[in-house]
Amino acid sequence: MKLYKICLFILACVITASCADLNYTEENTRDEAWTYEYFNEGIKSMVFDAYAQIYNNEFESNSAYFLAGATDEAQYALETGAVNNYINGGWSPANPYSNIWTKSYTAIADICTYLEKIDQADITEWQYNPDYTIWVQQLELFPYELRFLRAYFYFELFRAYGDVPLVTTTLTNGQANNMSRTPADQIVKFIVDELDAVAPYLPVSYVTEVGSEIGRATRVAAYALKARTLLYAASPLFNTNNDQTKWAKAAEACKFVLDNADIWGLKLSAYSALWGHDAFFNPELIFGLGRGESNSFEMANYPVGVENGSSGTCPTQSLVDQYEYQDNGETFAERYPGTIDLTAVDPYEGLDPRFALTVVKNGDEWPTNGAQKKAIETFAGGFNAAPKYGATPTGYYLRKYVDGSCVTTADNQTTRRHT
Repeated sequence: MKLYKICLFILACVITASCADLNYTEENTRDEAWTYEYFNEGIKSMVFDAYAQIYNNEFESNSAYFLAGATDEAQYALETGAVNNYINGGWSPANPYSNIWTKSYTAIADICTYLEKIDQADITEWQYNPDYTIWVQQLELFPYELRFLRAYFYFELFRAYGDVPLVTTTLTNGQANNMSRTPADQIVKFIVDELDAVAPYLPVSYVTEVGSEIGRATRVAAYALKARTLLYAASPLFNTNNDQTKWAKAAEACKFVLDNADIWGLKLSAYSALWGHDAFFNPELIFGLGRGESNSFEMANYPVGVENGSSGTCPTQSLVDQYEYQDNGETFAERYPGTIDLTAVDPYEGLDPRFALTVVKNGDEWPTNGAQKKAIETFAGGFNAAPKYGATPTGYYLRKYVDGSCVTTADNQTTRRHT
């Protein structure tokens, strides 16, 4: 009995001491002060939230959906595919599917708040952390990265809508609801001024920077975005009077990028090297995100008949018609304006080599991995064609961006990096 009482007393003491703050949780103690004192989980997470909106796609990542499926360039094989909402009557002013407006202003609102408060960030209590030096250097770059991102999202809004509200401070709900649109020319000026201001402070590359976190805003990306913005501003869509000074500014900005390309390490590469396992390190890539190893994109786009293939986005004849022949520049449609007798002629012979790297046609051996390599049959009744459910509706399958070396069989699957 005495032993029981002693144990009970000790247990009571432990419970009393360990439950001094019964309301403590990691979530309810992460207030604003906490956020600006913690680097990885606080400050850096906020910045990366803004980056994340760039890759907040219209559809889920690694899916088969491309917006090309909403145009005459491609057709999504399954009628139930979300991209088909653009062409089945479901898209309307009252039911817009594009999330450019939402994701851009979500990011801009966050960025404005961060820029107003990031100066209060104090991580000095972490000075003995082995990563402290890296954190300090990255913290110095964050304001310039955020301003680049804000300019990027305004470019997205400008090219889609033209005149849009220009917001550079945190707004109350009342202020936000009473904002008016700013003329497109002023939006362009804001974008260009911001990019000119931050570009000198951004590194040319993060490969040699502390942390080596490639995929973030660079000086190259800033000047390239400036050139693209001015080119859009000079185009007939926004330059209805054909103001030649706008074309001159666009040309000057583009020339600046070209003149510095070699210094920055930019180089032209093979078309086939623009995607694949090591594409993220391609010297032609200016601004992009590297993704981890996966084969879900291949599963989504391999032809029906290939194990775990779902057809996905299928190029149309309208797209094929635009490819030119190497001998005289004639397009496919110009050379073969009518019905083609495929038993008598190979209409694909001599086409621009990019065709074979973009489109899978009947007879091609695809995918390229040894476990699944087989000649594709897209003729009626063929192994990869109708009447199989989900077969290509166009007679073609997608090769571009799809890594044919990925094995998608039930066993012994392989994965690859994507960009």
